[in-house]
Amino acid sequence: MSKLRWILSATALVGITGLGAACSDGSTTTSSSSGGGTSSSSSSGGSSSSSGGSSSSSGGSSSSSGGGGQCNALTQQGTKLDVTGSKANAPAATGGTVADGTYVLTGSKLYGASVPEGPITGASSPATTVEVKGTTYNSIITRPTGDSRTTSTLAVSGINATLTATCAFPVPDGGLGAPIQTTYSATATGFTIYAVQGGITAEQAYTKK
Repeated sequence: MSKLRWILSATALVGITGLGAACSDGSTTTSSSSGGGTSSSSSSGGSSSSSGGSSSSSGGSSSSSGGGGQCNALTQQGTKLDVTGSKANAPAATGGTVADGTYVLTGSKLYGASVPEGPITGASSPATTVEVKGTTYNSIITRPTGDSRTTSTLAVSGINATLTATCAFPVPDGGLGAPIQTTYSATATGFTIYAVQGGITAEQAYTKK
């Protein structure tokens, strides 16, 4: 697998970290996201790049964009998950209605010919809880460095879902970032989001509380 740089939104797909162990070119790559931004670094090229995916504070203070304070008051109900891999094709998205309610991330998987089968050593998805209220999509992601929160506008059409961040806490470097576009499948008990990059599909499943 070439250097794997996942652009996964905190409002939808959680940043999968620790994927360096799955790369065949000897590089190590990690990514995180909040409100649509990403950050990545590689050990093989001696360089690093960022695009709105990290936020640091001085004096212990942070601010949000959109006037929402910390954006939402969600309580984290999820847990950190291991990431598994499969060389099979990812399931086809079917669309559907995402019912209002609170959901937790309960599954995280990568599909692709270059993805190792089974548990991916060192790869994980942080604890994530989301809340859907009509076209409003709130999230809280808990990492060792603390919580990140976002509020986004959700728009669906067929099997496609678009999340446009309106608030992020802490605010990512570079602002809220561009809208995130994915495909999805929804049932009465949860929904699954799919994002494709470089021939690899990331699948993240959410279960309704």
